[in-house]
Amino acid sequence: MKYREIIGFTLIFLIIIVFSIINQPTSPPAQNPPSDSLTVKTTHDSDSLSQAPSMEDSTYHQTGLHLSSSDSSALTVSFTTSGEFYKHFNGKEDTIQVENDVMKVTFSTKGAMIRQIELKDFLTYDKQPLKLYFQNENLFNVILSTKKILLHTEKLFFTPLTSQKHLMVTNDSLKLIFEALAVNETDSPCGKLIFEYVFRKDAYDFNFYIRTENGKTFLPPGISLFTLQWKSELARSEKHAETERTNSTIHYASAKLETNYLSERKNDDKKINYQLNWIAYKSQFFTSVLLTQSKPFTSSEVKVYTKEIEDPKYLKTMYSTSIYEFKPEEENSIKFKFFTGPLKYKLLRSYKAKLERQIPLGWGFAPIAWINRFAVLPVFNWLESYNLNYGIIILILTILLKIVLFPITYRTYLSSAKMRVLQPDIEAINKKFPKPEDAAKKQQAMMELYRRSGINPAAGCFPILLQLPILIAMFRFFPSAIELRQQPFLWAEDLSTYDSILDLGFHIPFYGDHVSLFTLLMTISTLVYTRLNEKLMSTGSQTLPGMRFITYLMPILFLGFFNSFSAALSYYYLLANLFTFVQIFGIRYLISEDKLRKQIEEHRKKPLKKSRWQQRLEEMQKQQTKKK
Repeated sequence: MKYREIIGFTLIFLIIIVFSIINQPTSPPAQNPPSDSLTVKTTHDSDSLSQAPSMEDSTYHQTGLHLSSSDSSALTVSFTTSGEFYKHFNGKEDTIQVENDVMKVTFSTKGAMIRQIELKDFLTYDKQPLKLYFQNENLFNVILSTKKILLHTEKLFFTPLTSQKHLMVTNDSLKLIFEALAVNETDSPCGKLIFEYVFRKDAYDFNFYIRTENGKTFLPPGISLFTLQWKSELARSEKHAETERTNSTIHYASAKLETNYLSERKNDDKKINYQLNWIAYKSQFFTSVLLTQSKPFTSSEVKVYTKEIEDPKYLKTMYSTSIYEFKPEEENSIKFKFFTGPLKYKLLRSYKAKLERQIPLGWGFAPIAWINRFAVLPVFNWLESYNLNYGIIILILTILLKIVLFPITYRTYLSSAKMRVLQPDIEAINKKFPKPEDAAKKQQAMMELYRRSGINPAAGCFPILLQLPILIAMFRFFPSAIELRQQPFLWAEDLSTYDSILDLGFHIPFYGDHVSLFTLLMTISTLVYTRLNEKLMSTGSQTLPGMRFITYLMPILFLGFFNSFSAALSYYYLLANLFTFVQIFGIRYLISEDKLRKQIEEHRKKPLKKSRWQQRLEEMQKQQTKKK
């Protein structure tokens, strides 16, 4: 029976290793950023206009107008060549900052777009203000067809309806409005294009409206297709850049709130030909989400890639372009909500748009997600309410889990104890049928022995498999829990990333450039557990060749896999091993093998009826024996 137990443990180790390899931080290959091919045709009725230019281009040509972002003031523009908003192509870029209780948002008058967002309640790993975008590189461009040209709002110098450079949200809400005035052939005002932002005092979200006044004077009749281009270069904020990078990507949700995301570990892009409710640019612990309010995007294209930038503060580049249908004769406003904040489960779930699916809690396999949602998170948040140190919270959580899993641990040990009691009978059967051609008879005799003794030979494996979803759930939970971010415990300065007691100064393949003490202790405890399990759970049977080597190799491999992982995860596995030691020694004294032997003997005296399945199996074995 021993080899069955080892196979069960080995399966668990192999699955954990697969998850470790999948989640192991790896440096993406240095590549030139792919050219922005995400261009969408903006059309009006049956008339087709030229393609929207790439946002990577600093200049473009449209309807005879040459624009340079670096020297727009030197341009000569007019209504004839530049359309209804030609007066806004010249100007001086300025910034306005809006601040509420939780964030600071910096706007540019050029394009009336968000340039930077700073989250006030968080700091970077090096204790600097946490700003989401690298070098203020957050661009938002609306492309729309006017009666004269294909207009790009990123080139317009909007007029803010405030003279203040810093606005504080002191009341329930605050509005920041940018306007661009449209004129007709006689230079008379005929309409407006308005970008309006509405902030609340203590919220991580704000409303964003694109409005028109007298839009029919400068927009063609019928359905207009607005193209929204959004590009962000995310800034690094965590200690281990590669881990943060491999946890950053674009998430999106359909109109029916079916969520999906691009690859986290390589450059990726996708054309989406169905309606989208929201698009999110997610890093390891923070996200920026553009949610539609009036109606969903008609179609979109999304792309994520890593540029060849030596600056350590650069993380990743994310880019999307989406189509929105707009009827200027029937509506004058496009409504969005912009959320930017931490990946906290309760906070994201409050929006009822499945934003919480950005937190990797094992959504691909329902039992893992259920364990995290309905067991781990509620208990974790309940313990958090007592203002305990997070290391103590993990300790209590581990104790509670071990109490819940105690019946499974007990049955595993009980099954092994029964097999040890039965070992003399098993050896007798092996001696009775030593020849390979007697394998069927030996198997039949073994089954009869188990049946008469009231023992299920697979009983020791099933409890182990039942624990597997919990092991994987913990593997997903701890590295993604923002609550652990920058929380110290013992020698670990930040439980959300690795704990380093020694920086080596050089890189060891498969291991890294530092020594994580929690990982080292976890590895040692796993080796000790393997040895104790081998002694205490031994059934006396011979181990398969090489199997014993594998059981001791696994913990050594863990040393490399977990060295750059969350210290909280290694700490949890260390605690789990220690409490398992206590449980095994306790169970050993609770279970008397002499009593088990008497129970088995009593069971053998009882008359047993064979099930139909057993009868059929025995008949098949007899027929095979006769044929041989």
